[in-house]
Amino acid sequence: MVVSANKYATEAAIKILDQGGSAADAAVTLQLILGLVEPQSSGIGGGSFALYYDIKQKNIINYDGREKAPMKLSERVFLENSGQRMKFFDAVIGGRSVGVPGTLATLKELHQDFGNLEWEKIIYPVIQLAENGFYPPPRLVAALKKEKYLFNENTNDYFLNIKENPKKLTKNWDYAKTLKKISKNYKEFYEGNIAVDIVKKVLANKNPGYLSLNDLKNYKVEKKSPICVELKKFYFCGPA
Repeated sequence: MVVSANKYATEAAIKILDQGGSAADAAVTLQLILGLVEPQSSGIGGGSFALYYDIKQKNIINYDGREKAPMKLSERVFLENSGQRMKFFDAVIGGRSVGVPGTLATLKELHQDFGNLEWEKIIYPVIQLAENGFYPPPRLVAALKKEKYLFNENTNDYFLNIKENPKKLTKNWDYAKTLKKISKNYKEFYEGNIAVDIVKKVLANKNPGYLSLNDLKNYKVEKKSPICVELKKFYFCGPA
């Protein structure tokens, strides 16, 4: 069984299972498609938690892939020179609030531990969808219509085109190009040219951040025990 917030993601994950993929393989494909079709909520620029039940060991593993603060971050990062707290959107918009993204590292670790299919193979359906196109889901269109800040920050007209043409087939060539590099070598994102581009963007912003190449290179996913509670005959577990 596959459950997600989007039909494109669910159907692609089912196909991965049909090809002999594990739940871990399907989760990678599913999450990367969510990054394409609902970037307002998901994406490789953010962080993730993942819970995986290892049936052989009868053990639940909690992958903590949350974003981490840059090493050079000052404790005064969200204060004005006067010592007053910055207004929320003054602090959030731009590079200042950017942490080290953990989603991709989480997916890679999950795949290394429990994947059956090749890394390249489970990313290929996402590249195909990005290149062949998808119809923007209502949640994305609604988010873009409410958005006040993105279009001042992002000179790429990709999201503007979706906002103005919500029923039109949308192709994301940049995401496909990025995933092709990641499918060959995921370290491109944390140590290669993609990492360089991310850091440049964060530092060059009018509200610059503190992210460095070392922050990206040194990022590690933490494996922890989940938090579980017993309710009658069932255990409910979540990230710690």
